Amino acid sequence: MAKTRARWSENVYRKRLKEGRGQGELASYKPWLTIHDLASKGYATRIYSQKTGRIHHLLSHNELYYFCLLDWSPNVKDIREQFPMRLTETLEISSAAGIRHPWDNRSHFPYVMTTDFLITTENGLIARTVKEKQELSDLRILEKFEIERRYWASCGISWKIVTEDQIDITKAKNILWLKAGKPEEEWFAEECLMKECEEIFCGLYHRKEIPFSEILDLVEGYAGTGPGAGMAVFKALVLSGRIGIDMSRPLCFQDPRRS
Repeated sequence: MAKTRARWSENVYRKRLKEGRGQGELASYKPWLTIHDLASKGYATRIYSQKTGRIHHLLSHNELYYFCLLDWSPNVKDIREQFPMRLTETLEISSAAGIRHPWDNRSHFPYVMTTDFLITTENGLIARTVKEKQELSDLRILEKFEIERRYWASCGISWKIVTEDQIDITKAKNILWLKAGKPEEEWFAEECLMKECEEIFCGLYHRKEIPFSEILDLVEGYAGTGPGAGMAVFKALVLSGRIGIDMSRPLCFQDPRRS
């Protein structure tokens, strides 16, 4: 469903600038748009990233899936979603291109245009916009993308459109499952016990004669926790790279070794 913005005005614009929206890096970054800024009947969610140390605001399923792939990639160092383009520059670009800039019809004040993701990689910055493929036949959407394309070209930063065709949905859903649930550290009162459980899990995981469910029970019994702690340890080990699994295939949640 379409996302609609809450009321927009010059006062709101200046308030967001004062709040530091669109500024900072990693944990200090504040997106220009959050899920609270949208009067939307569509999909929006928040998700925590250990890589950046903060909660990210994603405004569509495909944004969420693409974010998961970025967060998983070792080549990606920072992810800044809903990144604002400088208003004076997008106004100049739209005027030069003969394209109507997005405006609020009630306040008659121009919207700040945003790019879905500004990504810091090992090789520098790239900008990516996520859109469903079927929407690329909309002339108005393409006009706004032309402003966006020219803006990032003027900055010397690679900009591309990402559709569902470029997103590995299976891998993204696997990452979402790994991130879901109570975090590992919340299951243990002491970090040393958590580390001991990780070592036990790693030692047993590759012994295929031991059922996966039995490994979970052994870890939870050793730690003296309730059901769920063993799976939390497993997820943390995969997310940290200490246990490798085939993320391109749907996971068998009963025993990920069989996926």
